[in-house]
Amino acid sequence: QTCDLEIRGASNLANKDFSLFANDVSDPYLVFTVFSKMKERKVTLFEACTNTSMDTLFPVWGQRISIMSTILWLLDKDNDSVHFQFKVWDRDEMTSDDFLGEVTVPFEQIQFNRTLHLELSENKKKKKKKKKKTIVHTDSKALDRDKKPYLVIRLHVHGKKDPSIPLPPSLPLTNIKRG
Repeated sequence: QTCDLEIRGASNLANKDFSLFANDVSDPYLVFTVFSKMKERKVTLFEACTNTSMDTLFPVWGQRISIMSTILWLLDKDNDSVHFQFKVWDRDEMTSDDFLGEVTVPFEQIQFNRTLHLELSENKKKKKKKKKKTIVHTDSKALDRDKKPYLVIRLHVHGKKDPSIPLPPSLPLTNIKRG
């Protein structure tokens, strides 16, 4: 059983680049992380990165990432331990990369085989702050109207959900591919 997470693109991103001599625009890329909360600890299960889209506030990545879905269902027995986190960054050559936005969605809220629009928070999350519930949109009309930054994804599921399948003996914890 596998899931293919298709990271289609983003819209309405902030421009964090500035140049005196050219119309410089952000160069966004996305870092995708699957993590599990286990007894107040955050354990990274998988991490991947898209390619960088140059000079755009409306990147189109169109990249697919394969994930072994059985592991997600097994770890998410309590329906709130596995989360998908998406962080969008502006790649910079001379300075550190600039944060553009992020969203974290519990695995149970992901709708399979549907295009989803996830509003990006432009503020880095602070610890001990009241948690805002993630709203998963199935269209972008309200987000576009309000000029809010958002991410467009689709989770393609192949095979049936079968939580009786045991975990493989060795599980790689991360798979980072910088683009």
